[in-house]
Amino acid sequence: MASAAEKHVDLGFAEKCPVNQEWKLVSPFFPSKLGGKPSWLALKGIPECKDILCEYCEEPCSFLLQLYAPIEDRDDCFHRTLFVFVCRNNECSRPNTNGNFVVLRCQLPQKNEFYSESPLVNEDEEDDFKFDLSSDYPKAENFQKLCSSCGVHGPLSCGICKKVSYCCKKHQLIHWKSGHKKECKQPETVANKVQIKDFHFPEFEIIHEKEDLTELESEDEADENDNDSKVEELNNSLKEKDLENFVSRTEDEAFSNFRNVIKLQPDQIIRYNLDGEPLWISSENKVSYKDISPCKCGTRRQFEFQIMPQLINYLEIDEKDDKGLDWGILAIYTCSKNCNSNIYNKEFIWRQDVSADK
Repeated sequence: MASAAEKHVDLGFAEKCPVNQEWKLVSPFFPSKLGGKPSWLALKGIPECKDILCEYCEEPCSFLLQLYAPIEDRDDCFHRTLFVFVCRNNECSRPNTNGNFVVLRCQLPQKNEFYSESPLVNEDEEDDFKFDLSSDYPKAENFQKLCSSCGVHGPLSCGICKKVSYCCKKHQLIHWKSGHKKECKQPETVANKVQIKDFHFPEFEIIHEKEDLTELESEDEADENDNDSKVEELNNSLKEKDLENFVSRTEDEAFSNFRNVIKLQPDQIIRYNLDGEPLWISSENKVSYKDISPCKCGTRRQFEFQIMPQLINYLEIDEKDDKGLDWGILAIYTCSKNCNSNIYNKEFIWRQDVSADK
């Protein structure tokens, strides 16, 4: 991702990994990814259940995505990843509130106890690179037990097979009903491979590229038909009910700008702009710095990236879950000093909805 000094926006896009390249999504390759379980950066001191609780229902949130975002001029941030979690309980999704989200930041120096100082593979060698995912590569489960449902620290164990671990009784029940009941007495390599379709989001790699607004700046009437088709593509990627919120009133200036900027690449799911400003989707409910709680270390937080509404299209959620996973944009603010108070540090997220409803 771009550093603050570069002053440009990096865009993130969801892309399915080929089967022979799923190694890209595990910890030693420092992935940016959507869905599945977290690929933790620091492999010790993994967050506990209490660290990812929804403020409203007090149940653990589900892993949404992680973004690899090192700070180039900071040796202690040579590796740096941000993790985002969301509660899937419909009743916890409240317009323009953030209590059903959790953001964690983790960073490591280049020389650390987990990873080699040199990359395992260079970018130009990735196509031919082979990696055995069954090998004993650096992973968090080598240092502590992890919950088989969500991937956080799992101090509890299955009372029958003792082979799988859980962070709480609820996740033990989810895992049991999702297939562990049948696999419980199987070998460990089988017993811990249960996939929980209704709990984990589909897994994608998040690839990024620099935003190019040259075409937008040089538009003229000759481009009008092409732009109309791009706007239509964007409209299809946003939720119909979100767009309807604007039909009966004067078009919101921020929303108009939002559509204009992203119509060139309407499938973007991330906008990374460290110490910049979010691309607001509405003129209402913009966050001001007085509303952003300072970091635990006392330092002000700065904007780092936003999650776009188009991401929801990749989650493959049922209609009954639709309300619980809805937003205009999610703006993430992080400690401007990148303090290391904890191994995994909580950060601030702001949800802005398209609707003017409060």
